[in-house]
Amino acid sequence: MTSCPLRPERIENLSPDELSECKREAKMGLQLHAHYLSASSRTVLTFLAANPEIKVDVVEKDFTKGELRTKEYREINPMGRLPFLIDGPEHFRLWGALPICLYLEEKFGPAELSAPLIPVALKPKAKVHEWSNWFYHTIGPKVGAYVDRVFIKPTVNGEPKPEDKELEELARGVNEAIAELEACFPDGQKWLVPAVPGVDQEVGSLADVRCAQKLVMLRPTPYDIEGAEFQELVISLRPTPYDIEGAEFQEKYPKVFRWLERIQADPAFQRANEKWTAFLEPLGFLDPARKKAGA
Repeated sequence: MTSCPLRPERIENLSPDELSECKREAKMGLQLHAHYLSASSRTVLTFLAANPEIKVDVVEKDFTKGELRTKEYREINPMGRLPFLIDGPEHFRLWGALPICLYLEEKFGPAELSAPLIPVALKPKAKVHEWSNWFYHTIGPKVGAYVDRVFIKPTVNGEPKPEDKELEELARGVNEAIAELEACFPDGQKWLVPAVPGVDQEVGSLADVRCAQKLVMLRPTPYDIEGAEFQELVISLRPTPYDIEGAEFQEKYPKVFRWLERIQADPAFQRANEKWTAFLEPLGFLDPARKKAGA
């Protein structure tokens, strides 16, 4: 066989030998290109950590060193973006955290997974797509632009730190996104969308993981408004403090604060963030009290 159709209407037409081969192929030949500095990559890694029965060869691609821009790599991954999945002998290719997780959950089947992160029911699944759409239009680009300019470019690429006016504009966008998340967070719910409605599980759906992985990117930026680095960057500006474990953040965004605490306590989330945490520690962004849960 050269492909592995696992859809029920296809499986019923397979012989026992073909079905055995199909299942074997379904559990091999998956390759994921990812990097720990990518929140989208860590979203897929969280999904995989929660579902260890999915065997994937993870290949680290360092975008900070231009590994995604080479001619040879673009022949494999024309978009040059992470995360990127290659599946099976036919080399089916797929880019993006949401499409990859949807594909893997459908391929293996929610009933076969330890912790499916996408609801099966129509309405909860639609809610996952709704929050994912919000992510791509709101918190994703706003937090991404801030982190890229305040942390990635100065720390990784050696570029100058942003001027006060630029920092203020970027911070305003982050403030607006977090405030919107706080205002829209479902009352009385632990998660944006429970992965299994009615079950009080320890991690939410893919929508929760996706948004939280982006928000923990705020940690290495100067969000402690009393800290020396923040004072050095901008003396008079006092945007919302993005110390996501701090008292001011908790007071202003209580729903988001409690939600982040819950999701960062999840072992799969922590495992997906191990390299991210290890990267931050020697840079001095983590003190001993914060070495936890994707900190």
